[in-house]
Amino acid sequence: MRNRFVEDLLGCCGFHGKDEILQNRLMRYGIDRRRFPRVECHHLAKCCYINENRRDWITNLKDISEGGLRLWTPERIECQDIVKFVIFFAQMEREVTVAAKMVWRRRLQQDGPGYMAGFSFLDVETHHLQFLHSYTRANRS
Repeated sequence: MRNRFVEDLLGCCGFHGKDEILQNRLMRYGIDRRRFPRVECHHLAKCCYINENRRDWITNLKDISEGGLRLWTPERIECQDIVKFVIFFAQMEREVTVAAKMVWRRRLQQDGPGYMAGFSFLDVETHHLQFLHSYTRANRS
């Protein structure tokens, strides 16, 4: 959730949350613009592209929220690619299936393999969303 100061600042400047440059500058000062808070996690997820004939892969999530997730992947995923995730919550013996769009990626090393990538959820069944809400709420630090 946005800080009230940020809302007032954006509103009085006439931006109303539309100016991405200002929002990115505010992020540098530790003001989070996310709608849902992230929680660190280390769950495995099976990933597969939707509507593409590419191989599936398994990865380890870095964090998750009700609105998206962040992960490491050896795959070079293009922005706007849609991926289906089956996330395994082993301790709770639970699987959550979501479709998500990649919204950003960052190469981890200049010549090394792997990317850190952020995904925004597109399609989550109601009971899975309720589970994610409970999970993130219980695991906030």
